[in-house]
Amino acid sequence: MINTRKTSVASALNPKVWLAACPEEEALVCCARAKMDSQTARRLRELVGQGLDWENLIWAAHRNQVGPLLYWSLHHACADSVPKPFMDQLRDYFHANARRNLLQTRELLSILGQFTANGVACIPFKGPVLASSVYGQLSLRQFSDLDLLIDQSDLGRATDLLLSQGYELSKIFEHDHISSDLKNEPVCVFVHQERMVAVDIHWGLDRSYLPFSMNLESLKGRLTRVAIADNTV
Repeated sequence: MINTRKTSVASALNPKVWLAACPEEEALVCCARAKMDSQTARRLRELVGQGLDWENLIWAAHRNQVGPLLYWSLHHACADSVPKPFMDQLRDYFHANARRNLLQTRELLSILGQFTANGVACIPFKGPVLASSVYGQLSLRQFSDLDLLIDQSDLGRATDLLLSQGYELSKIFEHDHISSDLKNEPVCVFVHQERMVAVDIHWGLDRSYLPFSMNLESLKGRLTRVAIADNTV
C-alpha cells in the first residue's frame, strides 16, 4: 500500500476517495502500469499540470519498486511537463535498471543452459520471466535476484554447478540472527560477488500464509513457455 493514512472502511473501499488522498499517490497509481489508457493519461497530465512534490513522488516510486514504470508513463504521457532535473533523474535510473536487468537475464539464461546440460530440471519464476510475461519488457520491472525452483533431489548438483561458476552460499545462512521464517523456507541463496548477482534456489514454495505447498512436481503440468531476450524458457 502506498497510502498509510487511517481511513474508514467505506473510504478504503472507494478508489476515488483513496486516490484523492494525495496527488502524488494518485499520480503514482496512474503510472504504475505497463499500458496506460487515454483517460488515465489525461488525468496524469492534469496532476502534473497542477504541480507535484517530485522528490516525494520519486521516493514513493522507489519505495514501491515502480521507478521504471513512473519514468515510462511520464515519458509517454507528459515528458515536457516534468521539471527537467527530475525527468533526467528518472531517465538515468530507468537506463541503469534496464542494464542491470539485461545482465541478470543473461546470467539466468546461462544458468538454465548449465542446469539443462547437466540434467537439473528447474522452473525460473519472478525476475526476468515475470518482467517479460506480465510487464511486456524487461526494463519495466525492478528485480534484485533470480529465482529457480528445482527438485530437492537435484539440490546437490545445482549447488556444485553454481559453485563451479564462482557463486558462494550466502553468509546470511551462517548467522544465528537469521529470521525463523527464512530458516524454515526451502531455499538456498547463492551470490556471485563479481557479477553482483544473487540466485535463490527453491525446492518448494512453502509459505506460512499459503494453505498448500507447491513443488516442482506439482507445477510441471502447468508450465508455459515465455519469450525472454530472444530466447524461450
